[in-house]
Amino acid sequence: MNIDDIESRVIDYYNKLMNMNKDIRSWAIFDFLKSKFILFREVLPLALQLRDESIRPRHWNDIRFEVKEEFDEKSEDFNLDRVFDLQLHKHQVFVDDLCHNARNQLKIEKSLIEIKRIWEEDPQTNMDITKEKSRNTPEDYYKINSTENILTLVEEHS
Repeated sequence: MNIDDIESRVIDYYNKLMNMNKDIRSWAIFDFLKSKFILFREVLPLALQLRDESIRPRHWNDIRFEVKEEFDEKSEDFNLDRVFDLQLHKHQVFVDDLCHNARNQLKIEKSLIEIKRIWEEDPQTNMDITKEKSRNTPEDYYKINSTENILTLVEEHS
């Protein structure tokens, strides 16, 4: 969905509506269409926020709790009409905060995934260990030569 294109078209239609003559402006349909265009422009950014990759099921649960109504955001019935029916535009501040927090949570989530990948797969987490012979006994032992790379990563990842 190209939000910029949709918004541009809505603005064009709204401007055409507002440029109609005064006789038409007195019709009830004029006020109805004007209010629908205004509402649509309010809901459009909201729809974009709700499509963000950071929104998780827990966030949808928070939205359901906020609007005090059940809905299935994964169903085919969950469309722009449903967003209007739920009157999510009246909860714009809540959704803004929720989406902001969700994006921050996603950043943390991605960072944790990267930290896990580094500690499990990256050669920089390998310890510098050598096998040595004991001078006093015939046994071998392992000696850690350096822990600097590990300590640096621990500092970075904490």
